[in-house]
Amino acid sequence: MATLLPILLDFSGLFANRKDDYSFAPFKVEHCPDNLQQDNTGDCGVFVIKYAEYLMYGYAISEVTQDKMNFFRRKMTFELYSHAMDKKENEVVSDLERD
Repeated sequence: MATLLPILLDFSGLFANRKDDYSFAPFKVEHCPDNLQQDNTGDCGVFVIKYAEYLMYGYAISEVTQDKMNFFRRKMTFELYSHAMDKKENEVVSDLERD
């Protein structure tokens, strides 16, 4: 992930205005043994998404817990559906959908 993330961020255009050559440098990775992890084989993606969201907004990642996974799944489902309905109502087209 530390190697893939810079590539994805560069592809998204995030590094377009950088003046150095570090856009593809792997991120520093720290093991944080106190961070919760999933206790099954199905919630890894939800944990990753929620950790990223919480870190981005400055929320305590200790709030991302296994017992909230069903809520997070439903919330993400609603957000994706709501976004799709907004796009349809407002006739918005994403970059990937343009010809």
